[in-house]
Amino acid sequence: MPEELLSRVSVVPNLEDTEDKPVSLDWVGGFFDGEGSVSLNVRSFSIDIQVSITQVYRPILERVNSFLNAEGIFGGTVYSERGGRVNRLVFTSNHSILRMLTLIEPALRIKRRQARATIEYLSDALEGADYIEVMNQEVKLRRRGGKVRLISQHWVRSAGIKKTRLESMALARSVYQTMRHSE
Repeated sequence: MPEELLSRVSVVPNLEDTEDKPVSLDWVGGFFDGEGSVSLNVRSFSIDIQVSITQVYRPILERVNSFLNAEGIFGGTVYSERGGRVNRLVFTSNHSILRMLTLIEPALRIKRRQARATIEYLSDALEGADYIEVMNQEVKLRRRGGKVRLISQHWVRSAGIKKTRLESMALARSVYQTMRHSE
């Protein structure tokens, strides 16, 4: 086949052949290792985490989601992107992310360090700055996409959430006081 044609041909495995095969935690772990990601949104006092698996073939993601539901991991949603050419199974619930990563961690090879750090952060065993440092190292080692981030969250997740609540209450009091005095 001419080179110019080879560059336009993509090799897509026939995932329909996997539809009658059993799904296991090891299988999901291997699938996540290859097609999954841990995405971060750094806030002032905490870090929002999203775990996703991307795949062209939507039925396989729906099957993985059903399997994870049977394992007590709820809240996964399959979204279509790019006009339906790409599909993504997304988890945003900290509880679901913690349970999923805990169950598939033994099967992970490439993303095991990311999973372990995420589990520790969500369990309040790792401060935000230390969590981001692990994820930055994974970016530098090219086991993770994204950018290197600099943060100084020297507290665990629950303390960050408490700081956010206290800051919000202080702001609400301030607004209330301003409104009372302007009447």
